[in-house]
Amino acid sequence: LPPSDDLLDADIFAAMCEKHLPIKPLPVRTRRLGRKVDGKLQPLLVTLHNEQSVNELLLCSAQLRNAVDDTVKQVYINRDLTPAEALAAYQQRQLRRAKQRNVRISTTPAADAAAGS
Repeated sequence: LPPSDDLLDADIFAAMCEKHLPIKPLPVRTRRLGRKVDGKLQPLLVTLHNEQSVNELLLCSAQLRNAVDDTVKQVYINRDLTPAEALAAYQQRQLRRAKQRNVRISTTPAADAAAGS
């Protein structure tokens, strides 16, 4: 979501949910990730009250693809992962994609090195 000079990020998020989703989660905290770069949007990290709110938001977030507003169509909602969780999710995606292509890939650097020798 693009930032606004008039509104707080929490208000922008709440307005998007109210207009485009059947749930209205209340953010506890919001912050922009990364450095501000001209012409590039910073991802918005939103912290919600509880796990149930997070799960509900994740379940209905696919509805954003059907929005009329092109800006909202480009909003992707993901769980905030630790580095270890992010790596595990990346490896699972690689395995799933390899199975779809019927290609064998390795999930460990040691196996990659051994295969290259």
